[in-house]
Formats: sequence, structure tokens, C-alpha cells
Amino acid sequence: MKKILTAIAGILCVGMMAGCSPNTSGWESYQINNVIEYKAPPEWECQDSWYENTHVLQNGESSMSIFYTEAEDGQQALEAYVDQIKNAEPEENIQVGEWKEEKSQKISGKDALHYTQNWVYNGTDCKFDLYGFAYDGGYVVINSQTPYDDSKNEVQEQIDDIISTVELAQ
Repeated sequence: MKKILTAIAGILCVGMMAGCSPNTSGWESYQINNVIEYKAPPEWECQDSWYENTHVLQNGESSMSIFYTEAEDGQQALEAYVDQIKNAEPEENIQVGEWKEEKSQKISGKDALHYTQNWVYNGTDCKFDLYGFAYDGGYVVINSQTPYDDSKNEVQEQIDDIISTVELAQ
């Protein structure tokens, strides 16, 4: 009986560990200037942005941006960036709701802040997520914009999976 319980516990443990990281088989690998590495499914088209050190990912009406900024004090610079974004005037075609601080999480082994905001963008209800973490030499920000529609759950799961692959390059 003890052997059976040990075997079941081992299977459950392996199953739980496998469920924690996405299956990235067939995903594209990307790197931003030897600082950030991440993977994304092929349906997420990656483009270099006109902003320095930034990639933009697009999947239908959903989008993400991943970027880093060099700074002597990464945490202080990140907090200043977040304050700037939270206090920015929205563009004409965007109506915004209140910012909500979400539970922080680990990204690339670092404690990452997470804020959300509801938007109406060109008449479409959207959710905007902002994640950020500091590292020795700067900070990383990941933004996502997702319309509230039937595909939101699947798209949000893909966004979460992409975020789970973000690593600082060694």
C-alpha cells in the first residue's frame, strides 16, 4: 500500500509540475538585444517597434509589447515609469477606467508588479495589463491589450504563457 501511495504522489507531483509551464513546442524564440529572451506561439506576429529595445506581438485584435530600459536604479525607474503611465492623459479614441493593482508574481525569478485597467478602444471594450520588474541595470515592462470577447480566455492564457517564458538573457 505504501508503494502505491508513493507512486500516486510521484505521478501527481510530476503532473502538477508539467502544468506549471506551457508546452512551447513549435513556438518561436525571440531575443531583444541580448537582454530579454522569450517565446511566443506562431499565431503571435512579432515586430520590432519604432521604440528602442521593444518588441510588439500581435494576434488579431490582441497585442503585447515587451521592452526593457537601462537605469542605474531599476526599481526607482520602474516606479517612475508606472506613475507616468497611470497619470497619462488617454488618447482621443481611448476611454479608460481606474487602475487596479493585482497580485504580484514572479517573472524571470524577479518580483513583478501587475496593474490592470479597463479601456474602451475605438468602441471595443478591452483589458489592459501592465507587468514590470526591476533587474540589476534597469527594468522590464510587459503590456497587453485584450478585447473582452469570446476568445478572451484563450488569448489571455496565451499571454500568460508568453509571460512565463520571459527571461533575462545571461
